Amino acid sequence: MAELMFGMGMTKKKKADQAYVKETKDALKNVNITETVESNELKELHKRDQAEKETERQTKAHLKDVNVTESVEGQVRKEQNKMEKDWKEAGRQQKEDNKNFDMARALFN
Repeated sequence: MAELMFGMGMTKKKKADQAYVKETKDALKNVNITETVESNELKELHKRDQAEKETERQTKAHLKDVNVTESVEGQVRKEQNKMEKDWKEAGRQQKEDNKNFDMARALFN
């Protein structure tokens, strides 16, 4: 019988705890959070980020108007590119020439 009374007491205590939690949650639902130091700091960070992004967008928009003329560096790059292409083509041609090479004929000539 004592165990039953103990169990009922625990159930009462548990229900009381749950009621307290429910009351606390209901009371906190009506709390309006206004400005805090953190929210103000986050707003400032957001404004700063938006300003940086706007600056970047404006810079990209202004760079579209820039005309790129031919420069010494561009000429050097073109020459280097042409040399690389010629070198690759020479390598390809050498492979083609080597396909027709006959070792037996080369020994007896």
